[in-house]
Parts: sequence; C-alpha cells; structure tokens
Amino acid sequence: MTRYTLTNVAKDGVLIVALGNHWLRRNLGITLKRKYYTSSKMRGAARLLQHLRELSKTNEDMSSYLSPRNFDLVCEAALLCAHMENDDEDLKSPSTSIKIGFDVARMAGFKLGIALRDGNNDAKEEAEELKMLMTMEWSVRVSKLA
Repeated sequence: MTRYTLTNVAKDGVLIVALGNHWLRRNLGITLKRKYYTSSKMRGAARLLQHLRELSKTNEDMSSYLSPRNFDLVCEAALLCAHMENDDEDLKSPSTSIKIGFDVARMAGFKLGIALRDGNNDAKEEAEELKMLMTMEWSVRVSKLA
C-alpha cells in the first residue's frame, strides 16, 4: 500500500476527515506535533478502511462498514492493522488495535452526529448499535489479544 493511496483514502473519507479534525482541535496547544499526531490517526483509520475493503472485497466508505452487521469484519481488520501473525494470537504492534478501537468508537460517534443532523434514523440506529457492540465485545475480541 503506497503512501499516495493511503493519503487519498484518508482524504476521501468523511469520517476519517472528521477524526482528523477532532484530533487537530484536541491538540491545538501543541503546535509542533499536532499535525504529525493528527496525520498518524488519519493514516491508522485509512489502513483500517483498506483492510476492510480487502476483507469484504467491496469499495465502500467507512460509514458503511461502521454498522453492527460488519462488526466482525471491523474486529478482524483491526487485528490485521496490528499485524496479527497467522492464526497465532501474537500481535506485532498490540497497542495499535487498542488505539483503533478508540478511533472506531469516535467515528461511530461522528456517524451518529451526522445522522442526527440529517434526520437519518437508519444511520442513527446503526451507529448506536455499533457503539453498544464496541462496549460489550471489543475488549474481549480485540483488546484482550493485545
């Protein structure tokens, strides 16, 4: 995956851009490092999206994957981002999967906010249900392996 492709994936995703804006605003006082931290978070989300697309063999946006029916896929993609070794439960970078979990929950919150503003009840329900699944299962399915 080239840097150019990853950058385009990050820039084209509404939820990934919202995540970047969130981290940029959160780090306003740290002028020297905020852009690096923000771009790191956006690249992580873009990598997750790339893995989701590879696993599902579709070219959807992040919002489409952030639904309860795709929760298993999101868990699997998060473990791939952490460089899971074959079927072993060893991760090369275990903290990555934990960080991705927090960012997935944030993006689900952004999806919920957009749905509320647009009056989209289907997207609202998807986001709320995904957040419930994240609370109930993420720690056991992903974070526990880290």
